[in-house]
Amino acid sequence: MDAEQKWRLGQQGYEEARYRFVLTELDLAITFANVALSSQHPETRQRNIGHAQQAYDSAARHMNKQPLSMEKERAVQTRIRKLNKLFKKFPSQERGISSR
Repeated sequence: MDAEQKWRLGQQGYEEARYRFVLTELDLAITFANVALSSQHPETRQRNIGHAQQAYDSAARHMNKQPLSMEKERAVQTRIRKLNKLFKKFPSQERGISSR
């Protein structure tokens, strides 16, 4: 295997890891949003909204580095839509997520 083949293989591995990281962060954001929605305590709700926002922001930073394949982009957008639907359930002053 020559240096260029090794580089391509490494690049493919990086892209797959980046994609998995983005999905994990979005899933985490969804989980925190669900916890916030189920909370009866304002402090707990705010804390979990903040955690959801941080997870989304982390995913967004990595989504914007390079385009994903159409299939991967669909999976990401499905999660973003789900997250946006959850955040629309909060009063406007508690919302923090914007779509990409």
